Amino acid sequence: PALPLAAASLGAGPLRVLWKIILPFSLPGIAAGLLSVFALAAAGLATPVLRDGADCTALPNAICQQALALRNWPFAAAVVVTWLVITLLTRDARSGRHARRQHDR
Repeated sequence: PALPLAAASLGAGPLRVLWKIILPFSLPGIAAGLLSVFALAAAGLATPVLRDGADCTALPNAICQQALALRNWPFAAAVVVTWLVITLLTRDARSGRHARRQHDR
């Protein structure tokens, strides 16, 4: 906390403090988070194939097959957007329900 305050007291603006001080110190954490997400995503793609064989019909693998093997980019994009919307709506509904339960206590 002292370094950003020192930079601000020496005349650095908020964006310069963010770009020159906060971001460089955050890069190892950002890299670790990206690597963790990549590893989980790769495992999510590989596990159904290893478990079920080449004729696996898991949704992530079907999207990859549509996009990469069949070059059907519009269909793959539509499935991904639909999946994302459903995931976000489910998450928001669950968090709203959790907040209501916390408020009722």
